[in-house]
Amino acid sequence: MRSRSGKTALRGAIIGIDAGGTATRLVALTGKSRIEIRAGPGNLLTVGEEEFRKRLRSCAEKLEKRSGLAAEEFVALCLGGAGLGRPSESLRARRLLRSLWPRARIKVLDDATLFLTAVFGSRPGMAVLAGTGSICVGRNTENRWKRTGGWGPTLGDPGSAYALGVASLRHLAAVLDGVRKETDFARSLARSLKLSAAAHAARFAARAAPEKIAALAPFVLLRARKGDPTALGIVEEESRRLAGLARALARALGEFGGRIALGGGLMRRRFYADSIKKELCRALPGVEVRVPRREPVEGALLIARELSDSKHLSSSRHNPAPRHSPAPRHSPAPRHD
Repeated sequence: MRSRSGKTALRGAIIGIDAGGTATRLVALTGKSRIEIRAGPGNLLTVGEEEFRKRLRSCAEKLEKRSGLAAEEFVALCLGGAGLGRPSESLRARRLLRSLWPRARIKVLDDATLFLTAVFGSRPGMAVLAGTGSICVGRNTENRWKRTGGWGPTLGDPGSAYALGVASLRHLAAVLDGVRKETDFARSLARSLKLSAAAHAARFAARAAPEKIAALAPFVLLRARKGDPTALGIVEEESRRLAGLARALARALGEFGGRIALGGGLMRRRFYADSIKKELCRALPGVEVRVPRREPVEGALLIARELSDSKHLSSSRHNPAPRHSPAPRHSPAPRHD
């Protein structure tokens, strides 16, 4: 096969995409070459379908220029992102990908499954993710998948950036109401948000999007690192709640190898990751907890490679799941970036 540049196209060219809440990362493997392309936020649920389409189309155009390969020459593709475990969003994403890479075998899945695959491949294990939202997902030694959490800000997301933000605002509200005594934490939070009265705080809470409330998490963690008792209490409580989700998942999974990987934007903050580790080891004695260096996009490449190698796939129009990444039945999907 010849590429548009006139060069002989390398067989088995594949694409892995991590459509994250802060950035979109595409990695293509074309024989001996590895091409990486970055774009803006790629969370379908937050940026909308039109922006999502623009991000991927821009990536596709850059990839064609840099690789010298036509879109039709890529044989397999895996894309993962928050919310894409839901059938409706998955279908929307697949249709768009099909229009850009028409001959590729395509797999679309949620970001938690992508991260778990990146870390453990086909081995059993558990992933605990905390970013704007939170979720736990795992696979046991019998290759069964389960998950807990991931219900979104209205119903839960314990241990998430959103949960930390809400807890800080609840504390401030309690102080403003006189339910709790005034604290340095409440004064500092009110100053940082320019909230001089209860009405201002109520207006902020009513109008703020989940991402804006989640943006309070760094403030909470900074205060906690400095020893603020209120902030430390919030961090400890949310760490316990997230560990509780992991404990429930461990019961549902049975034997999962005792390995837990921490992922999501909050876990990049060592102070918080250490707090989560502490509560996980308390809730599940004997487990091995780590923050891996492998990025989710590596999981997408692993799945794309398996799609490329799978001989039982009869048509590129199908969207089968490779053996190590079946879609879990319960697939609410928060944002973890």
